[in-house]
Amino acid sequence: MDENIVLLIENMSGINDKNEAIGSQTLSWNAYQMAREASDLSVVPQVFNFISLSENDRQKKQAYQLLLFILGNTKSVSLAEMLLQQLKQLDNNDECLYTVLIGLWESETPIENYMENVIFYIDDQRELIRNAAIRLLRLYTKHKDVAENALIEIIENPYDDYDLRYAVETLSIIGSKKSIAPLKEAKSLTEDYELQQLILKAITVLKR
Repeated sequence: MDENIVLLIENMSGINDKNEAIGSQTLSWNAYQMAREASDLSVVPQVFNFISLSENDRQKKQAYQLLLFILGNTKSVSLAEMLLQQLKQLDNNDECLYTVLIGLWESETPIENYMENVIFYIDDQRELIRNAAIRLLRLYTKHKDVAENALIEIIENPYDDYDLRYAVETLSIIGSKKSIAPLKEAKSLTEDYELQQLILKAITVLKR
């Protein structure tokens, strides 16, 4: 494994920070700035290998973050799908799981496969996990009807207004006229004015 990759991940984790002033003088800050520019897909197998061998959750999280920076800079569908395949393996590691879910969404990389791995988490008891999974569904370019059905279940039985908000936003992007009736019902049940307006906007979009 390339020692430079290992050192970059270690530095991102802060393990090598000593008594430097907080901010731009720390190794971790500088490592993050370097990682943000990463776009070399050839290092991806080495980073996944690092993840499989490491027993340090903090460093694993930073390794995933490095992969997500590469994804954001390359929009590589194959890398996105590699990360999607990892989701259930991360079920017992909340921070890594959230990092990957929200990072995939932030990358804005169009995806087609492994939707079932995302839908698995849209009803998760962990708020951040399910919110990230709900938002991630909007990046799917195929099987939107499957995602729509899952999101309709969310708006009919949300944990809270955050679930409802993210599901409405996602339906306004990938939904169809089938979602209009459930959205109208959801609007009648919430007293949150901003949420009501968001639902109305989604209904208007879906009527077109």
